[in-house]
Amino acid sequence: MLNRYFKIFILIEWIWTPVYLQMIWQSKTKISDAGFKFSPIDEQSLFLFQYTASSLITCTTICHSTTRCRIFDYDDQTHQCRLFEGDLTTMGSIIVSSSSQSRVGSIQMSGQQFLNVGQPCSFCQGNTYLICLNTTCQCPLHTYFDGIICRSQRLLGATCNTSRECRTDLNYTCLPRQQCGPLSVLNGVTVAGNANGAAGSTSSALNNPMGIAVDSYGSIYVSDYNNSRVIRFQEGSLNGTIVAGTGTAGSSNMQLKGPSGIHVDSSSNIYVSDSWNYRVMFWQKNAFNGSRVAGTGVYGNSFTTFDTIAAVVVDSLRNIYISDPFHNRVVRWAMNASTSTLVAGTGIAGNNNQRLKESYGLYLDESNSDLYIADTGNSRIQLYKTDNPNNGTTVAGGNGPGTGSNQLNMPVGIISQDCLQHLKTIVDRTSARIVLSSSWKLFPKSRAQIESRFKDIGIEPLLGWTSSRGKTRVDEIYYWLKFFDNKTIEDDISIKKWIVIDDMDLLKLDKKRMENHFVLTEEEHGITDETVKEAIRLLS
Repeated sequence: MLNRYFKIFILIEWIWTPVYLQMIWQSKTKISDAGFKFSPIDEQSLFLFQYTASSLITCTTICHSTTRCRIFDYDDQTHQCRLFEGDLTTMGSIIVSSSSQSRVGSIQMSGQQFLNVGQPCSFCQGNTYLICLNTTCQCPLHTYFDGIICRSQRLLGATCNTSRECRTDLNYTCLPRQQCGPLSVLNGVTVAGNANGAAGSTSSALNNPMGIAVDSYGSIYVSDYNNSRVIRFQEGSLNGTIVAGTGTAGSSNMQLKGPSGIHVDSSSNIYVSDSWNYRVMFWQKNAFNGSRVAGTGVYGNSFTTFDTIAAVVVDSLRNIYISDPFHNRVVRWAMNASTSTLVAGTGIAGNNNQRLKESYGLYLDESNSDLYIADTGNSRIQLYKTDNPNNGTTVAGGNGPGTGSNQLNMPVGIISQDCLQHLKTIVDRTSARIVLSSSWKLFPKSRAQIESRFKDIGIEPLLGWTSSRGKTRVDEIYYWLKFFDNKTIEDDISIKKWIVIDDMDLLKLDKKRMENHFVLTEEEHGITDETVKEAIRLLS
């Protein structure tokens, strides 16, 4: 008789309890198949409690009676019942559990439970999903009312429209980029270089930093492009140490010339793309000399040579992935190999799923064989599988350049309208032509945009850009002048007078060669009225 009563009692509990719960709380529960558990994106922020419960229905009941509980999982083997707040679809995922008897449950809300938001507290007595606050019925902690239900406030990086959608207890607000996060992220802290942004060549300064990496000790490695060095800043220190290159441009094994991409492995060994030497260099930790591990040191477009390299990443087998933007490809160079293999792009610019256009940044997710590529010229991010590199998949952007939430644009400032007008004044008054510095070769898309804007306001086409030869920018300028040797460049043009306009003080760097040829601009405002007057004076 006892056995029969026990069996009947259990049967009644499983049939009757869900109906009772639905009548009181007016919500439903969705239960997963067996063998799964909940994995939150931020356990510290979403985990509520853990209980020992006799059954799945008991765990369900506990969640229903807990104001902030929206998700739970229950293991019938250990009787562990875990409760979480949050949204199952955006704040975690259901994953395979080591227990075959574990299930995940989620509370399914409806607007009926929240009809009394804003009403006097007497209207929400007995309602688990509303609280009495300042004499009215309000959403509970960590939730907000969206006009229909009280939804869970969102975590770091989640999209938002208003700050009430973000976890205010974590000091998150809706940032201007429509993501939840602390206001502190809008205020940067200088961790390397001069705080005022001034360029320099001392151990505490940088000049056109192009790449960055962080090792397991928290030290920051910076490829200091114009200083031809890689400099390391230990965590908390603004005084750096040169760890690759000498600070003087060159092509020996001790030197670099225009370092850009950088990768630091788990042993703090350094791989750096030596752009103007057309090679990838490797510096073992604490080594004085580097060794060439990819490229020949000579410009080319074969599987052994490159143009200027943008980015470099290295996997655990020491395969080097190299972004060769001006050849519209990414190649892989195996350890100790003498040639590379193509892993993305065809070498021909294009915007289909097989081609790239001026690809720059790389990110390798080795565990999933995923290679993410910043396909700069196509304003998109492409995903390639390293074990099957035939076709890429667009994972961000790809809808043309723009500022929409489904668009990207090359993040390089071009030139202000005021600067354009000032340049136009100089050109009109002196009949001068414009030559860009060699660094613009790294940004062909930006250069094309400048040329288009020059054309729009009536400035003659560019004559080109200076060579990258020489140790300093002054050397580059003089090599260009010497190469043309005052000869006719075009049928009706010869070089008679010339000036350099730059925010780097080249007169201080080399007064002998720059005197009467140099005009210093302001870093903040660029070409000003005073710049125009001085430029016209020197060219007249």
